[in-house]
Amino acid sequence: MRRDLNKYLGIKKLFKFGFLSIFIFSVSIEIIAKYVLGLGNPPLSIQHRSIEYEFVPNQDLKRFHRHIKINSLGMRSGELSQNPNKKRILVYGDSIIWGGTITDQKDLSTEILKKLLEKNNYNYEVGNISAGSWGPGNWLAHVTERGIYEAKVVILVISSHDWLDNPTYESIKNNISLPTNKPYFASEELIKRYIFPKIKKNFQSINNSQTNQISTENKKGLEDLGKFINLVREKGAEIVVVQFWDREEFKNNKPKEGNKFIKKVLKENKVKTIDSIDGFRKCSKNPRDLFIDNIHPFKKLGQQCLGYILFEALQITEFFNK
Repeated sequence: MRRDLNKYLGIKKLFKFGFLSIFIFSVSIEIIAKYVLGLGNPPLSIQHRSIEYEFVPNQDLKRFHRHIKINSLGMRSGELSQNPNKKRILVYGDSIIWGGTITDQKDLSTEILKKLLEKNNYNYEVGNISAGSWGPGNWLAHVTERGIYEAKVVILVISSHDWLDNPTYESIKNNISLPTNKPYFASEELIKRYIFPKIKKNFQSINNSQTNQISTENKKGLEDLGKFINLVREKGAEIVVVQFWDREEFKNNKPKEGNKFIKKVLKENKVKTIDSIDGFRKCSKNPRDLFIDNIHPFKKLGQQCLGYILFEALQITEFFNK
């Protein structure tokens, strides 16, 4: 009897120790995820019938200890002014312009552009309309749905792969890159969004889909680009395009086929363009100073450099030189 009682008490102590250990471990992971890494408060997205998805308006948050601000119109910008004397610029793009959550709001390329305009006493304001993996179909749908907010100039930043990035309109409910609700715990986000995908090795580079052939499906992206250009003009704005070179193009000093396909559409539509390569090389010859991966210029210098290129693009517009 005494032996059975001692055995029972020993198991009970072991169970309590195990429970306490798990509790301490879970709390520790939560503290690390929330306060050390800065997780638990991601910017939220919402499905849209034609735009595909976009950011939920009115978000002001910290992520990875960086400030993320999304205004009432879903732009990663401050609120647009009601001052009729302000000249409005809209910058359209994908994740390159969005800046990711590792880019602080003040370091964003469109905010750099805004500072350059203020420094030179130009009475302009800047709106950033972008989201990860947006392509011509998303930009076209956005202008069709929302218009251009009385902008005088539209700057489009487009990469060589964007002609292939057509909307699929798949549900984003289970898309870990486009959360629609905040996680209950920061540790939950750490595990589901970062640890599990790493273990499963789900990451796929967008450049693996690069092709030298124009099929019916990806031709749509080029057609939507032409429609986007024409619609912007119909709504009364001048458009200028920055053709963005990724890290591979930067290193090889050679654009990919997609760059050429896009350039052909821009030339046919008589759009003024500027390539990012020269501006980036002025900033640094080392891609590690500019890019965090093959596509994204999310280093602080990369965003600064892109901001200067946006300013340069604006300077070649007719409206700016009136």
